[in-house]
Amino acid sequence: MKTVLVPMNEAGGLDSMLSCATVLARRFSSHVEGFYQRRSLPDIMAAGAAEAASSALLDDLARRDDEAAGRARSRFETALDGHSRTWQEEAARHLDISERARAFDLAVVGRPTGASDSPSMSTLEAVLFESGRPILVAPPQELDDFGTNIAILWNGSTETARTIAMGMELLTRAERVLVVTVEGAFVPGPSAAEIADGLARHGLSVESAVRQQGRRSAGEAMLAEAAAFGANLVFKGGYTSSRLRQMILGGPTNHILAESTLPVFMAH
Repeated sequence: MKTVLVPMNEAGGLDSMLSCATVLARRFSSHVEGFYQRRSLPDIMAAGAAEAASSALLDDLARRDDEAAGRARSRFETALDGHSRTWQEEAARHLDISERARAFDLAVVGRPTGASDSPSMSTLEAVLFESGRPILVAPPQELDDFGTNIAILWNGSTETARTIAMGMELLTRAERVLVVTVEGAFVPGPSAAEIADGLARHGLSVESAVRQQGRRSAGEAMLAEAAAFGANLVFKGGYTSSRLRQMILGGPTNHILAESTLPVFMAH
């Protein structure tokens, strides 16, 4: 985790994202980049208005974007003071955040909350699906530390196996690791015990468990088991079922992205 990317256009959740990036910088001596993507006129004006806009209005919009970028940069540099860092600004639509993330070990994104200034689900999904890199989903609240106790929400899937492989640097520095499976939320694959045995060969202090879902949804059961373990970081494969299916029928990924108070390390 030597290189970390933080998208800086978010409003709500930005302090939490920066706190997570700071923890990573401290633990791994990571280099952190703050990435600010400037908005195009269609993003900030009604359709068709750009052509009719006066030069004074265009200048005012440009000034506001400059001010927003300046505020974001100030927050970034204050949070990462004393750590290796760079600031990157891109012209509108020149380089998307998911494309930029391909050059980094990890991107820190905010958890969407439904509030008017919530971090963007489109940003989260773009980086998750299009960067080829893992993401760390920061919860709404700021964190002083995380990653000492890790709960792997194992469902047998390719996505979760990939998450584990991409997160080995985090796992090898953890004090305790739990591989937990919730019955009824599993696809054909190795058992939790088999995954735990493999991780133990890396010298990890790891245990496994299989829990009943009961009357809870799979996502509720997963988060409850992580909390019971005392986890301060969760590993979860992103969207074993399709996004459309989860949107219509619900699913563990959607629930965890909507409700988790813990940071979530995720890959697809």
